[in-house]
Amino acid sequence: MQTLVADQLWTDAQPLRVLGLPLGRRLGVARNATGGLVVFSPLKGSAAAIRALRELGDVQAFVVPSRFHDLFFPDYFAAFPKAAFLAGETVCRDHRTWPLKPLTADHPALAGFRFIRIEGMPQVQEHVFLHEVTRTLIVADLFFNLPIAADPLTRFWMRLADMGGRPRPSRLFRSAIRDPAAFAASLQEVLTWPFDQILTGHGEWVATQGPQVLREAFAPWITAHPRS
Repeated sequence: MQTLVADQLWTDAQPLRVLGLPLGRRLGVARNATGGLVVFSPLKGSAAAIRALRELGDVQAFVVPSRFHDLFFPDYFAAFPKAAFLAGETVCRDHRTWPLKPLTADHPALAGFRFIRIEGMPQVQEHVFLHEVTRTLIVADLFFNLPIAADPLTRFWMRLADMGGRPRPSRLFRSAIRDPAAFAASLQEVLTWPFDQILTGHGEWVATQGPQVLREAFAPWITAHPRS
């Protein structure tokens, strides 16, 4: 587990291939305003992964940030029986047998966070979070920050998927945008938040100048639909 901000924010990552693409999987753990821990996009629930979370402190909640980031959560149900597993309405319907609770702004475990659902993408339902004390934006698939692959074949497939080399949304993610104006409005709202760094669900985290990185990644939508 890597410490990003002492006693407040941690991350870890493991390899993960999706459709042959080396996306990786990045975990985020942040301390809430009452001292508990909130886990975003957990890694595969090995004994080592569970032990690492327990060593950090009192895990109060796990967050399923989108319909596409629902891997591995069942690995943690028995290991953390007192934790809340929070998700949006659509994810709750997708997984009716899971012990999910609604993702609401007044949930005690989310004290010290704010969040917004990215609109205009009904099939994705991604929620983006701000960890206020560390000024960190926590995202799932909003954009990837992957290196250019060394292997020529992998590099070819990543180029087709429009991934690698700089932070940006993938071609698949962009194809899921159904209402560009609503999508842009959500991004404009996020850009009013006081964040500096961005913790991504795939690839490296953005250590500084997060708003500038976000604007550059989504310039076509932000330019086409300016905030009124």
